[in-house]
Amino acid sequence: MALVTTASIVAPLIGTLGLNDPFLLTMTVLSIGAGASVASHVNDSFFWVLTQLTGMNVNQGYQVQTAGTFIFGTSAMVFIYIFTQIIH
Repeated sequence: MALVTTASIVAPLIGTLGLNDPFLLTMTVLSIGAGASVASHVNDSFFWVLTQLTGMNVNQGYQVQTAGTFIFGTSAMVFIYIFTQIIH
């Protein structure tokens, strides 16, 4: 849901923000995807797939899943920012 909401908000602003370049547009899409994956918890189907396939209970899932997706999302956003600064 966060991905769709953010994309809907950012799409009309692409030109205003100067992100018309294909490279910057690609980095914007990757950033939205990374940001949308930062906090995955009970209302996310990925949470249930991970906890059920690994045998974790809900409390363990909260700890592992939320921490893991936070680390993944923030590191992805930092990498995308650094990559954009170096390449563009």
